[in-house]
Order: sequence, then structure tokens, then C-alpha cells
Amino acid sequence: MGFKSFLLLLTTIAAVQGVTCPNYFDQVGENCYYFSQDYGDSRSWDSARTYCQSLESDLAVFGIDCADTDRLIKHIIREDYATMWVGASDEAQENFWVWIDGRPVDMKSKLWYYNEPDSGSSYDCALLRFNSGVHRRLTLYDGSCSSSYYYVCEYGVHSK
Repeated sequence: MGFKSFLLLLTTIAAVQGVTCPNYFDQVGENCYYFSQDYGDSRSWDSARTYCQSLESDLAVFGIDCADTDRLIKHIIREDYATMWVGASDEAQENFWVWIDGRPVDMKSKLWYYNEPDSGSSYDCALLRFNSGVHRRLTLYDGSCSSSYYYVCEYGVHSK
């Protein structure tokens, strides 16, 4: 099989599966994600969001499809990614966390680390990171939006 035939086969497979990711995005389940750690790029939450939007995406959101969220979390664990910004905040109204697509964040979700969010008005943006407890798992924390972290963009997310 020649190179052109191989590319045509890959394009056909991607079209049949219904997912074609832009350059620099990784397919995880049915979605496409850009992981800034792959490129050594850390930013504030606002700057990360602006960069994601320049890629026709936005910071990643969770909870629409549990299977997609599970696949993303497993991918992040497998790749051993560091702490990263995701698309939730309570900047607009303290203690009312919303995803950037306008949905409220489930505050009873097992994604939140124990007693999180906990830092009042100074920590308004959501981070995804490994907790430091005995049961090491990926969880959400609240963080200072001006701090610099890696981030994950999700292709096709539309903010409200």
C-alpha cells in the first residue's frame, strides 16, 4: 500500500467514525482535545481560554456524557499530565460554579476533591489535578485564575 492510499484509508476510517480532529488535537472517545503540556505551554485561566478559542475550541467541560468524561480522565492519567485548567469558574457569581457552556457544575460530583471548592473569592477557576491523598485520583480544585498552569482545550465547545 502506497503512502497516498494509506492516508486515504485513515481519512476514510476517521470519517466513518464521525470524528476528525484538527491539527494538534488528540482524539479521546468521540471528542478532540488539545493538551498544552504536550507543547510546554502554561498560562493563566483567561489566557488559556483565549488561546483555546483561537483554536476554535474552549477549555474542556465535563458532565454532558459520563462515558466521555471517563475516557478523558483515563487518558489524562495514562499520559501522566500535570495540573491543568478546565472550563469552569465562579467568577461571575461567588459560589455558583458554571461550565463555560452555561451549565451549572454539579457541586456533589465525585470529581470535586474533598471540601472543594474551598478558597472563597480568591480562587475562582477550576483545576484538574491528582489529589495528594492515599487514594490518588484525578479531581477538581478551585485555584487562583491568575496562576499559570497547563490547560486542556475541547474542540467544539461553545460558550454561553
